[in-house]
Amino acid sequence: MSVVKGIAKVDFYYAKFLNTTTGTYGRPTRVYDTPILLSFNVKPTTDKFDFSLYGERVTRMLRAVIPNTQENRELFTEGSVAYFDGRTPLNEVANGDNANYYVVGKRAYNHALHILFEKFGSEN
Repeated sequence: MSVVKGIAKVDFYYAKFLNTTTGTYGRPTRVYDTPILLSFNVKPTTDKFDFSLYGERVTRMLRAVIPNTQENRELFTEGSVAYFDGRTPLNEVANGDNANYYVVGKRAYNHALHILFEKFGSEN
């Protein structure tokens, strides 16, 4: 992996979405893989294209810029969850319980892959 000087990396946990099962009382339950610690360039999204797609939701979104490799394209899938703002997967009952962001999209740009995370709920 190449490293660009001057770009700050953010450490965060990430849990890949695996499938949906039927839980207690017939309710759907999302199942996530064991969270892993990652370190990539992550910052708030300010892209006009994203604003045209998501509207005011962009104020609750983060963008990660990662190397565009086959491994990363398979790892980052829509519906997966991430732990930002000091959240960790410690003491979770089920994987993903403590996450506060989820993947809403990914786009490939030559050698970079842009992952869009949106914060759960309506708070900023």
